[in-house]
Amino acid sequence: MANFVKERTPVNAKIYFVWSNNTDDNTVIFNYGIYPRKTNGGCASIKHISIPRNEDDPWSCFLTLEKFKTAIKDYDYLYIANSSDEFNKIFFAPINSQEKPLGLFKIANQENIITLQRID
Repeated sequence: MANFVKERTPVNAKIYFVWSNNTDDNTVIFNYGIYPRKTNGGCASIKHISIPRNEDDPWSCFLTLEKFKTAIKDYDYLYIANSSDEFNKIFFAPINSQEKPLGLFKIANQENIITLQRID
């Protein structure tokens, strides 16, 4: 996974990493594997703000679609390693309904309109 991203991104890239239902161990390993590229470092597991918080899940960030767009807008790439049905429906499909929500995407931010283009 890290090698795939490293082969397709410049060393100064900023990459937002998503791994739904993550314990954050995967985030740490991914961050190490793609160094010196910068990542979000946390908030890899994204859930909608309406979902009840669970004390067994301290790693998830609870966001609205707009807050997610704000979170990724200053990054160059979005890498989705694992996505839940909830993430796909609430966060991914409104931005890119044409692609499968896994893999590496180039983030474009034109006048605060976020688009995602798959990088194969």
